[in-house]
Amino acid sequence: MTSGPRPRGAGIRIALDTLRVRLHVIHERCASIDAKRWSEYRAALDAGLDELDSELTRVTEHPDPEDLDELLYPHLTRLELDAWRVRATHIAGTSEPDSVSLDLIAYAHRQLDSQHSGTGLPRGDLERIMDAIRDSIPHAGTGHGPR
Repeated sequence: MTSGPRPRGAGIRIALDTLRVRLHVIHERCASIDAKRWSEYRAALDAGLDELDSELTRVTEHPDPEDLDELLYPHLTRLELDAWRVRATHIAGTSEPDSVSLDLIAYAHRQLDSQHSGTGLPRGDLERIMDAIRDSIPHAGTGHGPR
């Protein structure tokens, strides 16, 4: 059986589904965040999703569907990093934010910005940093943010 080129929308659906799952995991860890902080995060997430909508319009006009994932990766990763920043800043039962995770998050943001100019880490290295962030932030309760 031979496989032909991937359908044009498949890469976008996979990337968006991956983001949905990752945000769900983060939101499950945010039950203890106060309503004000959660509201601020949700407003920023809504703005980020609006930007993503514009980006999707732009990238779907790109002639090479194989590059769509690469074109969306920075924006999707920023949305995930923003969620992790909220989680790392507001860990239940502590008065201090998780500075190690926040440092990793800030580093990952800088690398994404540097990738735009061609000087950032390769994607594989950035993914290892993202994995470290995902593994470093503790769970806290269940639910999707404050009720």
